[in-house]
Amino acid sequence: MWKKVIVNDRMQRGFQRFRLERVADVAVQTCREPGRCHAVTFRPHRQAVMPCLARSACAAIVACTIGCASPPNAPPAVTYADDYTLFGARNFLTGYDTKNADGTFNMAVEIPTGTSQKWETCTTASLADTRRFPGCTAAGREMVVEAEDGERRVIHHLGYPGNYGSMPRTRAGDGDPLDIIAIGAAAERGTVIPVKVIGVIRCLDGAVRDDKIVAVASNSPLHARVSSAADLEMVAPKAADILLAWYQNYKGAGAMTCTALDDEIAAMGVIVEAQTAYDPLSQTAR
Repeated sequence: MWKKVIVNDRMQRGFQRFRLERVADVAVQTCREPGRCHAVTFRPHRQAVMPCLARSACAAIVACTIGCASPPNAPPAVTYADDYTLFGARNFLTGYDTKNADGTFNMAVEIPTGTSQKWETCTTASLADTRRFPGCTAAGREMVVEAEDGERRVIHHLGYPGNYGSMPRTRAGDGDPLDIIAIGAAAERGTVIPVKVIGVIRCLDGAVRDDKIVAVASNSPLHARVSSAADLEMVAPKAADILLAWYQNYKGAGAMTCTALDDEIAAMGVIVEAQTAYDPLSQTAR
C-alpha cells in the first residue's frame, strides 16, 4: 500500500523516532527546483534514508532520492511518473520477444497477484481513448491505470489469482496484446518475466473473443512440477476451476463466457495466431 509522505523541517524529528523499516512503500515528492516538486516512486532503505533526515527538508528529500529511478530493493527498470503511470526499461510491446530460447514465454506484469487496480499497457488504441487511458503517450511506452466514469478502475471482486499481464509482440481477438495470467507470488508491476505456458481459457467478453493464456511463474512452488494443464490438475486439484470461476465472474455474473482450461497445445496455437496478427511496424493487425 502506497503512503504519501512529504518531509518538512517540523516532521524530521518525528521521523527520526519512527521505525522506517516498518514502512512498506513510500511515494515521496522530490524537489527538482525551489517551489516545484515531481512525484516518484521510492522504497525506503533505512541506511540510505536515516542520514538524510538530519538535513533541511528539501536537501533531505533530494539526498534520499538520488537515483530514485532505481531505488534500493526495487527493479531498476521500473519508474513511476505518478501514482497512475509507469515506464519500463524497454517498450512493453516491441522491446521483448514473445518466446525465449529456453522455451519460456515473456509477459509484462500489469496486475500483480492478489491486487485489484486495473493497470493496462498503452497501445495504439489507448492513444485514441484518452478518457479511458489517461497518461498514454506512445504505444508500449507506459502502463497506466484505466479510468472508468472519471474514476481510476478497480476490480470489485477477489484480487487477481495470479500475475496478470500481456505478451509482447502479440495481438489478440480484442485488438489488445494477448492476455496472460501466471500462477505464483506477486511479481513487480512493470517488469517483464519469463513464464511456463500450460494452457488457455477461452473467453467471450460479450461478443468479443478474449482468450486468457495460463502460465506458471518461476517463483511458484508449482513451477518444478507443472508443465501442462494435466499436471496442474494432478498437482493442484481444482486450481483450474478456481481460475475459470474467477474469469467468469470478475466483471459481474454473465459478463464473461469462458470454457474450461484447455491444454498447452491449444495455448501454443492461440499464441502463434496472436503473433501472426501482430505487425511490429504499426502495432496493429495486418
